[in-house]
Amino acid sequence: SGYKIEQSLDGSTNWIVEIETVNALVHTVDDLEPKTEYYYRISAINQLGTGDTSTPVAATTFAVPDPVDDLAGSVSGDDIILTWTEPEDNDSAISKYIFQVQSVDTGNWITLDNNVQALTVTHSGISASIPNVQISYRVYAVNAIGQSDASNIEAVWTLPTAPTGVSATATSDTEIDVTWTTIAGMPSYKLEHSTDDVTYGTEADPATTPYSDTGLTLGTIHYYKVYAVNTSGTSPASTTVSATTFYYPTPPLNVAANAGATLLDATITWTVPADNGGTPI
Repeated sequence: SGYKIEQSLDGSTNWIVEIETVNALVHTVDDLEPKTEYYYRISAINQLGTGDTSTPVAATTFAVPDPVDDLAGSVSGDDIILTWTEPEDNDSAISKYIFQVQSVDTGNWITLDNNVQALTVTHSGISASIPNVQISYRVYAVNAIGQSDASNIEAVWTLPTAPTGVSATATSDTEIDVTWTTIAGMPSYKLEHSTDDVTYGTEADPATTPYSDTGLTLGTIHYYKVYAVNTSGTSPASTTVSATTFYYPTPPLNVAANAGATLLDATITWTVPADNGGTPI
């Protein structure tokens, strides 16, 4: 006497015996696959044998949450803010999220917060403390069953600092070359140009070093500023540099003509001009 319990994955075929005989009116099935629908039917057993089966009933096992697939980050002041939407919890409510950052030195993942209760989290001060780098983040969702797979990895640039090593050098009467020290990994730069150091316009965006500013006018001064640019923003301007295109030298100084050794000779002397026009004479 007792009850026989059978199990199927489709509710109509391939019934297997879960337990041949159980005397209680409740039975727990163990070691099932997560997030899977199972069908069960029960037959009563007496001295004559096994009766007809019950109408099948179905139940779906719980599972860990689906992974977050839309983790996104942005810079706000000195901080980086991460946001995401709640993934499918697979019938077991999400209790928290685990927030991790990847070390820029070792590549190891570091847990910053293992009990995030919202759909957003802030990495405070990181943009100011480590400028000019991409920082990678991921999150995990957790429910009573366990921890999800990792989310998509979101890489966020910290804000750039002003380029250094900027110089401007005239190379002819119509050209000035501008150079600067590149920042490792920085995706872009912007170059601005002025003829009066007051009003600036964009000379090149994006700009690469060395940059040649051509078509200029002889003997004119030009001013330049460089900015570093990434997806999080634009740096402050670099130090302003200037250069003057080449021009004709001023007249030689102290020109003198003196009688030579004979009536038919003369000796002319002079000193170098005060201004060589920007290029050696």
